[in-house]
This record gives sequence, C-alpha cells and structure tokens, in this order.
Amino acid sequence: MADHSSSPSPRSSNLSAVTRFAWGDFEALSYTWGNQTSTQQIIMNGKIWNVSENLENALRALLLRPETRNGMHYWIDALCINQADEDERNHQVKRMQTIYSDARAVVVWVGEPKEHEYKASQFLYEVNRVVLQEPDGPPSFLYDLGQEVLQETESFFRKPYWQRLWIIQELAVNHHSTL
Repeated sequence: MADHSSSPSPRSSNLSAVTRFAWGDFEALSYTWGNQTSTQQIIMNGKIWNVSENLENALRALLLRPETRNGMHYWIDALCINQADEDERNHQVKRMQTIYSDARAVVVWVGEPKEHEYKASQFLYEVNRVVLQEPDGPPSFLYDLGQEVLQETESFFRKPYWQRLWIIQELAVNHHSTL
C-alpha cells in the first residue's frame, strides 16, 4: 500500500518566493481516471482511499517533484470531490474553471510513459522550445524527422488523455501547465 499522505512539509524558498495563501499554494492535476475496477490503496490524511491505478501512478510521479517535497498541495478531483454525493459533484463541476485558473499550475499526467515514447516527448519539448524562439516559421529540423519519431509522437497522442474534452478547459484557463 502506497502512503501518499498530504501532510504539509516545511516550505523552502525553492517553491516560491511568495506563496499566495497562508497555507501555501496548490497545483491542479489534469489526468484520466483510467480503469475504475482496478484500484490501488493509498493513505491520505490518515485515511485509506481506493484510487485508480492511473491516479496512483500520477501520485507517485508527483512525489518526485521538487514542488511536492517543498510542500505543494494538489487539487485532484477524485480526492477533493465527494464522488458519492451527486449534489457536491454537480456543484464542483461548476467551479472547475475557477479551480484550474486559480491553480499555481496545471500538472498534466498523460499516463505511464512507454519506452518508445521517450523520443516523442523529447521531440515535443524541443519543438515547443524552438518554436517559441523562432516566430518566423518552423525550424528546418522539423522537415528531417525520421519515421520512428513520427510514429512515437503519434503513439503519444493516441493516449486516452488526449480524448478527454475536459482538457481544453483544464489547460486553456491556466497559463502555467506542465507535462
């Protein structure tokens, strides 16, 4: 059983020079729930929770982030909304735009990385970096891509995450989204 307790750890200056709230700050997780019949147990605030394997994997990845080690809080719908209470779910859905826009950042979890997708993620990172610096058009290296990189990139964008309509709202309203 993984222990993903959310007890705050001391903040350090690495998190942010100034936090926006007395209790610190929060980031929102954008992810897919995944298969709800295959769950893992986590411990949060001393209570056992059953979460999807995909969410458990995302929580493990969040634990590795410097922000987490420095006390960052996370808003995660499956944990922050009482899913058994339809009235609460409906109320929270109306607040989603505010939650995601107010978050310090939106952290994107597209799922467990597959070995063949590493080149694709490196390629996409490089395209983002270069295109932002080259407003006059795509750099020449885009025309010299190998078939392998193109296939890996296609595989990356076939992940269930990209099929969700909610990602438009989750990512568009926050200008600090991170993969």
